[in-house]
Amino acid sequence: MFVLSCTYNTLSTYASYRITRNIRQQHLKAALSQDIAFFDMGSSGSIATHAISNSRLIQGGISEKFGLTFQGISCFIIALIIAFVTQWKLTLIGLQGRQCGELHIFGLRSFSRLFERPREIGTTVLSQEMP
Repeated sequence: MFVLSCTYNTLSTYASYRITRNIRQQHLKAALSQDIAFFDMGSSGSIATHAISNSRLIQGGISEKFGLTFQGISCFIIALIIAFVTQWKLTLIGLQGRQCGELHIFGLRSFSRLFERPREIGTTVLSQEMP
C-alpha cells in the first residue's frame, strides 16, 4: 500500500509540473507576442509575478485536489462494486435511500430560495427607522 501511495503522489506531482511548465511556456509566448505598449501599462515584473502565482495555483490544484477527487470517486465506485457483489439487494435499498435524501435536500434548498426574497424585503423594512 505504501509503494502504491508513493507512486500515486509521485506521478501526480510529475504531471502537475509538466502541465505547469507547458502553461508557463504558452504564457511566455503570449507575452512576447504583445505590442511594446502593452508592457508600459503594467508595473515592472507584473507579468512574471502573475505567471508564477497562477502556475503555482494550477500546480497545487492538479497535484493535490485533482488527485484527491480522483481517489474519492474511484473509492466510491469500487465500494459500490463490492457491495453489489456481496449483497446486491441491500445495496439497491441503500442507493434508494440515498436518492431520497438527495431529493429531500433539493426540496429544502428550493423551499429556502422561495422565501429568501421576502425575508430580505422584511429585513429591509424592519431595519428602516419609523418616523
